[in-house]
This record gives sequence, C-alpha cells and structure tokens, in this order.
Amino acid sequence: MSSANNNETVVSPVFGQVEKVDAVNGIIGIYIPRDADHNVFAPITAVVTRIQVENGALEKDVFLANENSVGRVRLWLLTAKETEMAFSLEVGEGYITRRVLLEVEPSETIHQGQAVAYILLGSRSAVKMPTGALINVKPGDVLVGGVTKLGTFNE
Repeated sequence: MSSANNNETVVSPVFGQVEKVDAVNGIIGIYIPRDADHNVFAPITAVVTRIQVENGALEKDVFLANENSVGRVRLWLLTAKETEMAFSLEVGEGYITRRVLLEVEPSETIHQGQAVAYILLGSRSAVKMPTGALINVKPGDVLVGGVTKLGTFNE
C-alpha cells in the first residue's frame, strides 16, 4: 500500500501486545499471549531474501529451537524499491513451544497481510523497521496481526 508521498505502511505480523519500542533502532517488541491467534502475517509486500535461524534448526518447513535455549527465526524482506527490513519470531526456553511452521521460502514474493508462518503456541516477535521509519505504536498497545499499523517508512 503506497500513497502519493511514497510512504509505505508496515502492519503487525502477529496478534499480541507491544512490549517495548526502541525508536532509535527502529525495533518493536511484541508479546504473543498463549490464548492469541498464532498465525504470522507479512508486515509489508516484499520478497523474502533470506531466512536466518539462531539456536535451532530448520528442517523442511519447520523451525525447532534447541533445547534449553531461545531460538529465533528471522525473515529478511526487500521491497520493490530495495528497502530492507526484517522481523523475527522467538520460541524455546521460557516459552511454551519450540516450533514455528514456515509457509514461505527465500525468493518468494509475499503480500502484506498474507499468512507466512504459524507459531505452535505462545512466544514473542520483533519487527526491525527500516531506517528513518515513523513508529505509531507504544508499549501496551494491542495488535491485530496483518491489520494493525505499526508505522510507516519513506520508499
């Protein structure tokens, strides 16, 4: 969704609540309650450039965090005008689940609001906004995955 001034809207990839906002580094931390919908949605329309995993393994389309550690799956995205951003999902130690089912792969184009993954029970998500992005949420805000506007950036 672009407007005449070329601002691109970023929506929440998950249902949850904003835990923290680091406007300097463009990071929004989101808590996903156990009883929330655990679908994960594309925050923007872009190409998945890579899928990075930390403290776990990706086998076929399922990420499994290492036992006794927090695992992360990070999706790196590139817009049509070559703006890069990323969002991650955290599972593992301290969370109810260690698994994320991915529904996309590198080089695939995803569309804002499209389901791209499913977290098997509760966890956290973080969105790394592009440099210079305007963040429109604050801690405590309740988010609707694929719908709630997190902020905008200039393309």
